[in-house]
Amino acid sequence: MEKIDVELLIDWYVEVQNIVGTLDQIAATYNLNFAAFRILDQIYQSNSLSPRDLSEIEKTSPPAVSRKLNLLQVKGYICKRRDDPHDQRLVKLEITTKGKEAYFAIKESLDAKSIEILSYIKKAEYRSIDRKSNI
Repeated sequence: MEKIDVELLIDWYVEVQNIVGTLDQIAATYNLNFAAFRILDQIYQSNSLSPRDLSEIEKTSPPAVSRKLNLLQVKGYICKRRDDPHDQRLVKLEITTKGKEAYFAIKESLDAKSIEILSYIKKAEYRSIDRKSNI
């Protein structure tokens, strides 16, 4: 088994943190973090997601998704609909007009910053290649 270069892992970790920080900073203009924006994106992209569906898509626990959904609802970005009169536990999620405005503004900012965000990955790749060539 090939030995893992700890310095390379540290480099990648630093760059991932830079990416996460940049993504969170962009989403913060609408009082969200990037994880909440991802939930908003999933709701926008689909017509009929349930909280359980989101939990599976995001590979996270239902309570974690529920907290993000509650945040989005409190901010007025989504609404929860209970259309089944026989089972009020069944929830459908919809993005609101305010949510769409935030979604498109964040998406536009992400597009504008995509070169910067991708440059973090390139920096780590270049350091990786440089380290391998110096071995």
